[in-house]
Amino acid sequence: METKALIVLAALLSGCATSDYTGKRVFAAAVTQGQAKAERPKLNLPEACFAHVERVPIRDEPWVIHNWRWNASADNRDRQGDDCRAYQEDYNKQNAGNR
Repeated sequence: METKALIVLAALLSGCATSDYTGKRVFAAAVTQGQAKAERPKLNLPEACFAHVERVPIRDEPWVIHNWRWNASADNRDRQGDDCRAYQEDYNKQNAGNR
């Protein structure tokens, strides 16, 4: 298919095909082929997707306080993961027509 398009394009450029309509059709076909072969852009996820749960060092404190600090750290990471999921869903919705 690509070979035929190149032959027709070469004929148009050399002057063998004189019809302006043919030139427009060849150009439109080339544009359509380019759009069909175009790759979707690479999904660049935000840094929140790669974040690790923050470590909560043990201090000289009751276990309840340590557990509270750890839960606060885990909640922060969960929010970051939710942000990543929302970003990915938005991206996929925007590119749904490009498949």
